[in-house]
Amino acid sequence: MKTVNEVCKTAGVTRKTLYYYDKIDLLKPVKRSGKQKAKLYNDSAVDTLKTIKLYQEAGLRLSEVRTIINQPEKTIGILLDVQKRLFEQKQILGDQIILLTKLIEEEKITNKNVLSDNQ
Repeated sequence: MKTVNEVCKTAGVTRKTLYYYDKIDLLKPVKRSGKQKAKLYNDSAVDTLKTIKLYQEAGLRLSEVRTIINQPEKTIGILLDVQKRLFEQKQILGDQIILLTKLIEEEKITNKNVLSDNQ
């Protein structure tokens, strides 16, 4: 069994993150021990935590991760939905970058003309 500090070091998360995951029923401690009811986690919980981090890095929301953990049969559907969402976001970002580039070019031309007029 691992303490909160050990889990945080092993998985590379903060105590705040671990407590939040407990609060939202994403990752519960396996056991509580001692007078202060210290939270303890087993190796399986640490593996689950690493999986949670991996899914987050892939763009999943915590609600989606929780569904995958609680209902693994929905995993592929959720992953496909996230992929679609990310492709849509990528398209929007691409369009925004193109527009921004045009605005920058227009601003350069305008500023060049303003500088020329003032001289």
